Amino acid sequence: MVRDEIPIVILLRALNIIGDKQIQDLIIYDSTDTDMVDLLRASLEEAETIRTQEDALDYIAKKGAQFAHNREVRMRYAMTLLEDQFLPHVSTSADG
Repeated sequence: MVRDEIPIVILLRALNIIGDKQIQDLIIYDSTDTDMVDLLRASLEEAETIRTQEDALDYIAKKGAQFAHNREVRMRYAMTLLEDQFLPHVSTSADG
């Protein structure tokens, strides 16, 4: 459903995990593992212009098979992709 690879940092931001430190703590078990820190740093740099959940959803939607010109429609499409394809067993609604 998505034409290109999505960097992990952008995917996590789409899931509303926004901060670089929060992402690093989630991914890297041992902060002294310099190889892992360097690998993640490259992904963080690649995603430096994507700072909000909305930006991340828009980025993902633009990589999708169906491209809408309206940002709001693209963001809904990206959320649907995440809900139905990536995490179908996890609810993204506030009450679910």
